[in-house]
Amino acid sequence: MPPIVSAIEEGRVIFSNIRKFVYYLLSCNVGEILIVFLATLLGLPALPFLPIHLLMLNLVTDGFPALALGMENPEPGSWTVHRATPRSRSSTARCGGASACRAS
Repeated sequence: MPPIVSAIEEGRVIFSNIRKFVYYLLSCNVGEILIVFLATLLGLPALPFLPIHLLMLNLVTDGFPALALGMENPEPGSWTVHRATPRSRSSTARCGGASACRAS
């Protein structure tokens, strides 16, 4: 396999792993965000978590699973990396492109 082909394949795998990593962290931290938001909305006297509590909670609960997602090997039998079309310059990790973001 030529070096450019393996470099493109590795880049696409890295991009996929970053996307999985970000989705995992966002979905895990929604609960923390809701607790702080609801406490502020209800006018509770103090925040339910201090910033150091949130940092420690994230370190303990999210660290190793997120690391595993970031270092994951390409999935065998999944979409063919070599036949996938290139992403446009306007694509993001969240959407396939700017028009896809507006449509959803």
